[in-house]
Amino acid sequence: MSEVCYVAAKNMESSSSDLVALVITRVHTEADRIVSITFETDDGSDVPAWGPGAHIDVQLPSGLSRQYSLCGNPTDRHSYTIAVLKEVDGRGGSRELHAVAQAGCRLKVRPPRNNFPLEASESYLFLAGGIGITPILPMVAAVDRAGADWHLVYCGRHRESMAFRDILSAYGNQVELWPEDEHGRPDLSALMANARPGTSGVHVRPHGHDRRGHR
Repeated sequence: MSEVCYVAAKNMESSSSDLVALVITRVHTEADRIVSITFETDDGSDVPAWGPGAHIDVQLPSGLSRQYSLCGNPTDRHSYTIAVLKEVDGRGGSRELHAVAQAGCRLKVRPPRNNFPLEASESYLFLAGGIGITPILPMVAAVDRAGADWHLVYCGRHRESMAFRDILSAYGNQVELWPEDEHGRPDLSALMANARPGTSGVHVRPHGHDRRGHR
């Protein structure tokens, strides 16, 4: 592990009583302006459990607090993984996290909360746009293990902007990549209308606007 650099949050926006200090153990480029960041405890102990759809709050050195969906494996009790798009025109949180994220750095994190849990269904249609793929990753892994019928349409500006293509390729034709520079914008209403009756639709757009629907 590289030299430890401790970044202490100041002027925190939220109470520190339930924040825990975690160490970054891996930073990996997943796509254009997207990195995945893995956190673990200092002593290798278990992190609090979570399920598909959960997020953590990351406290940044400036005092900003940002929510990020967990996109790793919920059965891995030793780490949390998030993916962060560097927003050029954002409010600065993603740029700051990209700047400070390196193996060995410590940041304070609020344990997982889940405002977007995966609902039980026999069939799913997942629609993900851009960085909205992050909460979808553990969902498709869970429904695939459960033997449910599912299909994912993953949209992005171009292929280079679409993270985790290598992981998703393992699912074969259950995943449909939709680079908009090649295919234009998809007709999401038509996709849902053509799903089989009883299908649960899960739609996550790039900026966290989560929607559900049923066919």
